[in-house]
Amino acid sequence: CHSCNEIDRCEQLMEVQHRFEILDADGKIAEAEYKTSRLRWYAKYEIELLLKAAGFEQIETLGDFGEEEAGDGHMAMAVFAKMETAKI
Repeated sequence: CHSCNEIDRCEQLMEVQHRFEILDADGKIAEAEYKTSRLRWYAKYEIELLLKAAGFEQIETLGDFGEEEAGDGHMAMAVFAKMETAKI
């Protein structure tokens, strides 16, 4: 597998191009397949603002899918939120 990344930090967008190769017994390429993936990332406070604007409340962000608040150093975060109930 060979990978090439292109990152646009201003747009918070990463494009990853993969080339997967299957080699024969002589080490020559028998098959090759290409795949492109796009990833957009959001900062913790951007997600919170978007969820609040969409009507969610009680927003909780946990770092690395654990039990502590997401912060610097976490590679991923899990986000939990509840939709506001109708106000009568």
